[in-house]
Amino acid sequence: MTTPTVDRVSYALELARDIEGSAVPSWVPLPHQEPPEPGFYGWLLQAGRGAGKTATCARYVHDHVHGPPCLSGRQPHRVGIIGPTLGDVVEARVLGPYGLRHHDPAAQFRGQPSYQVVWANGSQAMLFGGKNPDDIERLRAKGGNRCLLWFEEMAAIRLLQDAYDIAEPGLRAGDHPHWIASTTPKPRPFITGGPKRTGGLMQRSDVVVTHATTFDNPHLPDVQKERLEERYRGTSIGRQELLGQIVEDVPGRCLEQPNSSSGQPSPERPCGDSCSRDDHTEVARPHRNVREDSPAVAFHLNFVREALRVFVCVVGAFTRVDGYDERAGWNGALRYSNRALEHRNAHRLRAGRIVENSPIQ
Repeated sequence: MTTPTVDRVSYALELARDIEGSAVPSWVPLPHQEPPEPGFYGWLLQAGRGAGKTATCARYVHDHVHGPPCLSGRQPHRVGIIGPTLGDVVEARVLGPYGLRHHDPAAQFRGQPSYQVVWANGSQAMLFGGKNPDDIERLRAKGGNRCLLWFEEMAAIRLLQDAYDIAEPGLRAGDHPHWIASTTPKPRPFITGGPKRTGGLMQRSDVVVTHATTFDNPHLPDVQKERLEERYRGTSIGRQELLGQIVEDVPGRCLEQPNSSSGQPSPERPCGDSCSRDDHTEVARPHRNVREDSPAVAFHLNFVREALRVFVCVVGAFTRVDGYDERAGWNGALRYSNRALEHRNAHRLRAGRIVENSPIQ
C-alpha cells in the first residue's frame, strides 16, 4: 500500500473544504440583518415575530467562528449561547430551520453532559438556559473565557439580570469580546431602562439597537401577513409581537390607529370584540346557574355529621367525667348538623330566587 504524497493530502483537504462550502446555503441579509460596524460592545436586535432574528444572530456566530481567531491553540473561538431554557437553545438556535447547523451543516451538536456545538476548526459554543438558579450556577461554572455571547430571546429569559451579571465577567477572551442579542421586545427594565428610560442596556453608548417588524421580511407569505395585520391591528399584542414595539399599556386596553383626518392617534378605548384574547382581555361570561344541585355538598355534610358523631362517642368513652351524658352529647351534635342542613337549604332557596329575577339566564 502506497503512502499518499503531501500534494495528494493537500488536494484532498482542499476538495473537502470546497464540498463543505458548497453545502452551506447562501446568505443574502436583509437591511435589518446587517450587523453594525465593528467596534460595538453589544448589538440588540429587537424585532417582531418572523423578522429573521434567529437567522441573523446564527449567521453572525457562523461568520465569527470562521473569521480571524480570537484565541491561539485548538479552540480559536469560545462562544456562549444563552436562551430562556436549555431546551429552547438546542431546539431552535442549534437544530432549528435557521439555527447554527442550517448555516454550517458540518457543525456538530453534542448533548449531555456538555451541551455544546463544535465546528471543524475547533471552535466551541456552550449552550445555557436562564430559567432557574441551577441554570445560573451552570453558567457560572462553564461560561467563562468567552469571546462572544449570544442572548437569544433576551426579554424572555426569566433570570435575565442574573444571567447577564454572571455571563459578562466571563466575556474576556480575545482582543474584542462582545455580545449580541435577539428578542421580541418586552418591557423588561433591565433592557429598556423602565418608564424613565434610564439605566437599561438600550441607553448604553456602547450598545447598538436595531429594530424591525414582521412585515420587513419579504420571504413570509403575503396572505399570512395580511391575516395577521387584519387580526391584530390596533392591539397591544400586535404592536409587541408584530411591530416589535415595547408595549407598556394597561392590560386589557388597546389603541386605535391614527385618525385618517387629523393624523393623530385616537384616544384609548376599552378592548372590545376586535381585540384578541391574547391581548390579555377578559371575556365576560354569565355566572353558572347557582340553582344546580351539587351532590358533593350533601355528601360532605353527611360526612361531617358522621365524623362528629364518632368524635363525640370517642370523647365520651375516654373522658367519663361526672355529669357527662353520652346521649345528650350526641343529640347536641345532631341538632348542630341539622341546623347546618337547614342553613344550606335556605341559602339555595334564596339563591334560586335571585337567579329567577336576574335578566341574565
